[in-house]
Parts: sequence; structure tokens; C-alpha cells
Amino acid sequence: MTETADQLYVRKVNTVIVLDALRRMQPISRAGLSKKTGLNRSTISSIIQSLLDIHFVRETELVMDRVGRPAMPLTLDPNGGFAIGLEINVDYVSAILVDFNGQLRRKLYRSVNTNMPQHEILMTAIRMTTTLVELGREQELPFMGIGIGLPGVVDSHGGKLIFAPNLGWRDLDIGWLFFNEFNAPILVENEANCAALGEYRYGAARGVNSLIYLSAGIGLGGGILIDGEVFHGSQGFAGEIGHMQIQRDGIPCACGKRGCWEIYVSPRVLIENVRKSLQQGTASSLTPLLQRSEYALTFRQILEAAEHGDGLATEVLTQLGQDLAAGIGNLVNIFNPTTIVIGGTLTQAGTLLIPAIQKQLPNQVLAGEHALVQLVPSQLGVDACVHGAIALVLDAVMRDPTNWLN
Repeated sequence: MTETADQLYVRKVNTVIVLDALRRMQPISRAGLSKKTGLNRSTISSIIQSLLDIHFVRETELVMDRVGRPAMPLTLDPNGGFAIGLEINVDYVSAILVDFNGQLRRKLYRSVNTNMPQHEILMTAIRMTTTLVELGREQELPFMGIGIGLPGVVDSHGGKLIFAPNLGWRDLDIGWLFFNEFNAPILVENEANCAALGEYRYGAARGVNSLIYLSAGIGLGGGILIDGEVFHGSQGFAGEIGHMQIQRDGIPCACGKRGCWEIYVSPRVLIENVRKSLQQGTASSLTPLLQRSEYALTFRQILEAAEHGDGLATEVLTQLGQDLAAGIGNLVNIFNPTTIVIGGTLTQAGTLLIPAIQKQLPNQVLAGEHALVQLVPSQLGVDACVHGAIALVLDAVMRDPTNWLN
């Protein structure tokens, strides 16, 4: 008998519920899914059969449940398809191939720089993506799509980059460019939003529905998740927290304004502050590096010096923690998140920075110590964005599994 429109809608919703439960709790039996979702066993069995038919779910080894009856645990089928996650950032392009069960099958990385022409960076990204798509097809997996993370203001609905200040790019229809090249679904998102989604699905914020991800590198971006969904704002441009103006007549920013938060908390600013102090004669174990070359200092070396008790390195990191706490306090006052993930380059400094931020934070938050927020370093590090780009695709597939591959 043909299902009515209402029945089809209910079945679609129930399928999404089952897939979400399966993704979070696999391996799990049909009886376990029924208990977790509240759906009756006949509904579960019907949905699972349809997912088995399209190779989105597979049965694993037979086990005995607690009352001695056999149960066939279910997992997502890694051979159900593959997705590509791509990040185009200021100084690198990264791409990964992941199967339907979220397992990494291949990763590619290429260094780039802002002196390279836009078309050269884009061709690098296209060649890397082509390599991974060919690999996925060699394994005879269905191609589910490409998620792309970009550093700047992104129109995620239209698949367009509006403005990337640290790249100097404007008005790039990257979704059309990649669709034209690969003829597959293309999902485009701000890199910090991608990273927040990556940490939520696969990293430090699994199970946390309200979080803010701070993405620090050359700039400072923010990804905001509310009830497990990326907060885009009315036009999709939310999350540019690095451009909060904290000093009205402060240092010029690449965006054209002055005194943006990212100017004071990026790793390159910390390096520059250390370099200036060394040039002024401040005693430090880092002095020989500066004597070797003006550009020898790295963020990692400053962290190592602080870990060994160097006074200058400790001082600048403490100041960085205070400057981070000032902006984080604003975010806590506005959004009251459960968790803030410290990501990007600053992940390396988590054990040093997080205590400094936590010490200052009660003074920056209106609710003081009552505003309980957990600060954690990223688990995925520089790969947070590409894993979030994968999540864009797999989440879209799981919202409409029976029609996606058509």
C-alpha cells in the first residue's frame, strides 16, 4: 500500500532519529534502539531494513543480551559512501577523505601563502580534492559530497565567501566553482563554525550542546553552537568574534578597523611582543634565537621557554591569557555556553593559557563564579575544521538518507 505524505514525513523523521541514535551509541541492537528512541520494534525493524538496503547500516557479530536472547548489533556501514572535508586557510590547504562511519581514510596537506595568486591556491585545493575523490571511487564507494571551511565571512546558504580579510579575497562563489568541477553536493561554511562542529561531533565537545570554539592562528575566529546547531545569525555572518573592537583607537586590523580583539591575542602578536622585549635588552633564554635571526622565534619555542620557567615567556603568555579572558568574558555574558574550546595554534598553549584565563574570567563575567563554563583545549587541533567540514556533509546525508544519493 502506498504511504501518504504524512506517513512518509513521519517515517523520514523517525529515520533521522534512528540514525542519530545509531551514530552516537553504535554498536547497538534493534532492541537497544527501540529503548533509546522510544520507537516500537516494528518501526525500528522497518527503518533498519531500508537502511541496510542502501548500505547505510550493517550488522555485526551476533551477541547474547542480558536475558540470554541473541542480538545483532548494528553500526553505520563504512562502505555506505565517502565524503571530502576541505579547509582553505591563510597558510595551508588541508583535505581529508572519510567513510560513512567517520573513519579517516586519507589526508592531504599543502602549504600556501598570501603572496600566491588566488587561482593558484584554488587550483591547489581542486587538485587535492580530485586526488581524494579518485581514491574514494577506486574503493567503489558512493560519493556523498564536499564540505569546505573558509577563513572569513561566509554565506553558507549561497555557498559563497563574502570576505576573507587575511587572504584579501572577496565575493568568491566557491560552491559553484567546486560543483562545476565535481558535480556533487557542496557545503560551504566559515572555518571556525566547521571547527566547532568538528569538536562537537568528533573531539573535545562531544555531547556538549552549547559551546563556543575559538580558532586562533593568523586571525581569530569563533564558532558558536546552540542546542547542537551552528548559530549563523540572520544572514549567516555570526561568529566573527575576532573583530570585536576592544580599543577604539587601537592597532589597525586587516579588516580596516582598529583595536580588534584578534590583534591582541594572536600567536604572531605574542611573537612580536617577545621580539621587541629581546631587542630592548630583556634577559631571556630566547635571546640566542634572536641573535641568530630576527625571524627565528616561533610560538612553540616561546611555549617551551615558559615551560622551563623563562620569565619573559611566562610574562607574555600571562598577558595573552588576560587579553583572552577579556574577550571570553564578553562571550560568556552574551551566550552563557557550557564549554569553550581553545583551538587553532593556541591549542599548543592550552596547559599554560587555560589556568591564566580561568583566573581572570570571574572578574570579566557579570555572574562571576556562578557562570560555570568549562575551558578545554581542542582535541582535533589543526584538523578540527576539516572534520567539521565532513560533519556538514554527513549531517546533511543523515537528515535525508533515502533521497540523498539520488
